[in-house]
Amino acid sequence: MNRLKQILILSLIFLGSACSNGKKSDTELEHLKGKVKSIRTICYSINEGEDGSIEKEYIWRGEFGTSKDEQIIFDEEGYRQKDIRYKDNKVNFERKYYYNQNNELTTILTDTEVKVWNKKLMCQSSRDGLSSSGKVYWGNGKFAYNSRVGYNPNGSLKSYKFYYEDKRIWRQGKIRYQNGYLVEELRYEGIELNQKITYKYNDKNELIEEIHYEGDGTTIRSKEIFSNYKYDNQGNWIERRSKYSAPYKFGNLLTERKIEYFD
Repeated sequence: MNRLKQILILSLIFLGSACSNGKKSDTELEHLKGKVKSIRTICYSINEGEDGSIEKEYIWRGEFGTSKDEQIIFDEEGYRQKDIRYKDNKVNFERKYYYNQNNELTTILTDTEVKVWNKKLMCQSSRDGLSSSGKVYWGNGKFAYNSRVGYNPNGSLKSYKFYYEDKRIWRQGKIRYQNGYLVEELRYEGIELNQKITYKYNDKNELIEEIHYEGDGTTIRSKEIFSNYKYDNQGNWIERRSKYSAPYKFGNLLTERKIEYFD
């Protein structure tokens, strides 16, 4: 994956959790049950033998540069405090979140092993709480780009836009939900559609299908089918299987979630 695509992935995730208007906590928006303190998600490529035995191979980076070993830490009110990503069980990425007294996110600091990608986001919510605007700076303090984020009434992300000082749009996206669950993402480079992602769920609200399309919105780039969910005693899933319907270097995957709760 080239550097530009890696920066784009970091930017999308960076803004995807930015400037929450506090209508619902992050754990509520993620449909987590109980007082969750942290979640660490780890992914493995697996080979299953004829005798039912499973060989696991650890994966730290997945398709399109996405992290496959990451941890989210929440406070007791359910708001995101820190994101940590690991490579071979060592921290290689960390992001911290800071809020005001109204639980509106004001600052995000990102620290990576590649120091040129370090970022600082300063943002402010609108009076009605349905949008926020901000400025993103590189680790050396140099201005990077502006951000504009839109929210649904419950606080979930609705749209985002990165643009330069001269108002030229760099990246933007639109997100659609159904019954509180993400069903479609549209990602643009400038004003041109670059990627479309759709999500499908079963009657238990388990994610069962994720499809990535090319910019034409119809050509499939990848398709992943999810199954075999297992749950803890709080009702949060802690394991699932997935498989790509087209040839892909990871093939069959096993995802585990280690969930820690407040007492």
